[in-house]
Amino acid sequence: MGAVAWALPGADRMAADKLIFLLRLFNVLLLLPLPLLFHRAARNLLGEGPVAMTAAFLPLLVAGLARSAATINNDNLAFLLGAAVFALSMRVLRGDTGVRTAAWIAVLCVAASLTKSTVLMVLVVVPIAYGIRALRARRLPRWPTLAVLVAGAAGAAVWWVRNLVLFHAVQPNAWGSQFARAQGSPRTPDNPPDWDRFWSTVRFALPSRLWGALGILEPPRLPTPMVVTLTTVTVLAALFAVATQRGLRWEFAALFAVPLASLVMVVWQSYRHYLAYVAIAAIQGRYAYPALIGLLLPIAVLVVALLGRFRRWAPALVAAAGLLVTGWGLYASVEYTWLVRGRALVPSDWGTALRNLAGFFPWAPWVLGGIGVVTAALAVAGVVATVLSCRRLPPGPPPAAPADGFRPVPAAVGA
Repeated sequence: MGAVAWALPGADRMAADKLIFLLRLFNVLLLLPLPLLFHRAARNLLGEGPVAMTAAFLPLLVAGLARSAATINNDNLAFLLGAAVFALSMRVLRGDTGVRTAAWIAVLCVAASLTKSTVLMVLVVVPIAYGIRALRARRLPRWPTLAVLVAGAAGAAVWWVRNLVLFHAVQPNAWGSQFARAQGSPRTPDNPPDWDRFWSTVRFALPSRLWGALGILEPPRLPTPMVVTLTTVTVLAALFAVATQRGLRWEFAALFAVPLASLVMVVWQSYRHYLAYVAIAAIQGRYAYPALIGLLLPIAVLVVALLGRFRRWAPALVAAAGLLVTGWGLYASVEYTWLVRGRALVPSDWGTALRNLAGFFPWAPWVLGGIGVVTAALAVAGVVATVLSCRRLPPGPPPAAPADGFRPVPAAVGA
């Protein structure tokens, strides 16, 4: 992203705040394909229909994505690559074991492994998908496909094997002199771990930062009832999908297990750090964002099933819920960032917050106004398009999946 910024005309003479703004804009662009990837993943697994359309709006339920979109780091690239790997793995689950799909998966896995270590857990979905497909079909993929997958696995492991050889650790310490500041003071024998404090922090912080990591850490944060509701619905939806999707139970269980394992790994790493340091560190819900498709897709299945003959309106319902969650998160972020600490953002203070924002904006106020107008216009157009699309969806139930869970995808099956 930095290379792209410096390639812009006049970048060497551009003010630093303008360059940073452009980097943030590039990061936002990285997340724009997420709705398409969610839709494609659901379509690959369940076919066209309300569930696939509803899945496109699922990212709106994670307010932390809006904060991440404007943060300059490698997270957004990891989210994008993880979602793409998930979408293609769902294609494999439905019968596409061709060389072309395997090659795309291999390339994406190599790119993801070079992006961020937290993506490595997500890549487990690839052997899981091929394993389930092999059990369903009672045969392994053809040897060209296996060769491509082995080459991709070797390429994805190169960097981490290098670290192990050179530094005797898969992920060596990169904090340097700042390690103590990040992890807290080393633990001494007279200061044993406070496990009540640790587990209460995990119960509070992990779901809060999963759904609304609005400042990476708190504050700001989403309201506790909203976080509890989102977490409860997600768990119930996963159980519902596993229980009701005949022929796809193993698929849904495996897809949900991948993000769940990512979150367990987050807690385990924090547990290990807490044994040696006094700070409770590394509890970040965003580390599971590359596997969000596996975490959220059951929600689309649940909503469509609950609406029954009104299932065509499931996309609009999830879109409205997502706009409430993300809108609440953005509102809380504006309140925390652009007003005096502790002051609530009420309509009478909207002008003050906007003026404070404009005072830090690197370009003229009319540019900020133009961005606001375009954003509002796109939002209105999106609402209208969603309603029209819902009206065109068939009202009846989707076709049932065969008992073995195999419905070939449209192209490249066995190629």
